[in-house]
Amino acid sequence: MDRADEALSGWAAELVDAYKIDEVPKGWLTVAELMAKSGLPENSLKSKLARLERDGKIHKKGFKIKLGGSCRMVNHYGEK
Repeated sequence: MDRADEALSGWAAELVDAYKIDEVPKGWLTVAELMAKSGLPENSLKSKLARLERDGKIHKKGFKIKLGGSCRMVNHYGEK
């Protein structure tokens, strides 16, 4: 393999990795999922989540998930 092939190989691998979907651990939920379960409006829920995160009771982490036809980074919330 010459240098051009090696560079293309590395570039292609990075491109594929950029669109790899993360496996979300059990118990981690998005705002949309929490809204559906709690029945709370989005703004109320987000302020409660921010307070819980600030108080160190929950974690917030972004995971790449498939939304519609694209891969997006979406915040998920989980217990400490």
